[in-house]
Amino acid sequence: MELADVITSFRRHWRAAVGSVVLIGVGLGLFLFFSDQTRPPERWQGAVQVLVPSRDQDGNLPPGVPAMLLQGQEAIALGPAVTGEALKAAGISEDEVTFDFETNGRGDVYTLTVTAPSNKDAQTLADGYAGAYIKARRALVAQASEGASQAAQVSLGLLQKRFADVEAALRRLDPALLDRLPDSAPPTDGAQPSDSAQPAEEDAPTDEQLRTLNLPASTPIEIQLAAYERQDLLRKIESARRTYAQGTTDAIVPQSFAQTVERVIPEDITREPLSPLIPIGAAVGLALLFALGVPVLLDRIDHSIRDSRAASTALAAPLLSTIPPVPASRLETLARPGSPAGHAYRTLATASVATDQLPRAIVVTAPTGRMQDTVAANFAAALADLGLRVVLVPTDARQRWYAEAPEGALTLPDFLTLAYTGRINGEVPHQLQPTPVENLRIVPHSDTEADALIDGLPPLLRSFADGGVDVTVIAAPSILEDPAATILAWSTRSVLWVVETGEVTQQQANEAAAKLEMAGATPFGVAVVDRKG
Repeated sequence: MELADVITSFRRHWRAAVGSVVLIGVGLGLFLFFSDQTRPPERWQGAVQVLVPSRDQDGNLPPGVPAMLLQGQEAIALGPAVTGEALKAAGISEDEVTFDFETNGRGDVYTLTVTAPSNKDAQTLADGYAGAYIKARRALVAQASEGASQAAQVSLGLLQKRFADVEAALRRLDPALLDRLPDSAPPTDGAQPSDSAQPAEEDAPTDEQLRTLNLPASTPIEIQLAAYERQDLLRKIESARRTYAQGTTDAIVPQSFAQTVERVIPEDITREPLSPLIPIGAAVGLALLFALGVPVLLDRIDHSIRDSRAASTALAAPLLSTIPPVPASRLETLARPGSPAGHAYRTLATASVATDQLPRAIVVTAPTGRMQDTVAANFAAALADLGLRVVLVPTDARQRWYAEAPEGALTLPDFLTLAYTGRINGEVPHQLQPTPVENLRIVPHSDTEADALIDGLPPLLRSFADGGVDVTVIAAPSILEDPAATILAWSTRSVLWVVETGEVTQQQANEAAAKLEMAGATPFGVAVVDRKG
């Protein structure tokens, strides 16, 4: 596509281009107005950092820390129980705030972050969030401690029952030995209880174990095993008692294993409003694109003939004149001399004569429509103004406005019959209807059969020529709408096309040109009636 095509499209559809620009301007104005009315709400962000125990590089748990405190903490911190308590403590609506949870790379510092409508609200909410989270950790510890205490209590009961059974067995086997055995287990110096050791073959105690119990080597194996189990049960009973005591204490006063290390000062994170330069620049670019693109697009989707060049190309005929728009009120009148329309018709007549190929008879028709009625009458009048003797022949009922036939006057069917029977004399022009335009005569119209046109029109045209008529202008119906137009074109062998821009498509023009070629007629030229104005 060339620049000239874009300019032509813009001139043709400038109203659509202006409308697009106006709509974009209105849209920009509404956007700027509402963006100023709906500025983003004020937002402040506060945070609290909490130090917590974490696994070492080998993945070992910190001593005394429940494993549940080292996993699933994000779900706990963002859960409804913690966030709901934080909101309640701060007295803020849930719709006005957000919560976030992050951990550092080592996993020993948790950052609890909140956003709120004001500086004060952000700080209050952050403190309440940290407090609620630490409280949740204490609750987990208390729950775990209570569970450990209950498990130790059950274990202690089982161990004591077994201890009583073992002592009963020793009292039956060796009462003297039972009296010498200690009533408490020796300290293990942090080592695991002896029940974690694997017994030797045949479950016999080791020499070290025997020395601890002060048993001679000759002691029967059954008594050794009972004494060893008794000592191991004492250790386990003691351990169960300590676990129960520790769990009970921790359940009453649980630890959180978390410490607040820093309160980050709240900062204003309110989103800056969009700069008006961005939408203005985008709107200017969009307006320019639409101003040029919409006219071009309309031309691409509109297949009608819009200019003289397209009309001339589609109908394979030279352009003779471009006629300005004809108001509907003046379609059935002759153009005033000196007016733009009158000047255009005079140009059409002058160009037709200047070709030196103006035929003695010419059909004025169009692919579709009825604009040829007006053009034919004005074309005939313009030729008469140049001094030519012209006869205008209407062929359609709508062309009666050319001239009303007096009572008893000959009409077109009468002239066709006389011509066909050879009874026309050289005085034919004097029998035609005169007009205010000198040298212009009109054949009064009446309904005519197609057969009469075929048989009578050629001899009638010869009679007009023999009678001194320079040009016979036949106002035909549209060639795609009435078969009579094809007959008329065949009779004269010459056609002046009339194309009203925007009313005839390229396809219609091509079909009309093909029909004309089949009739053996030659396109004399094209008169384009411009409707852009």
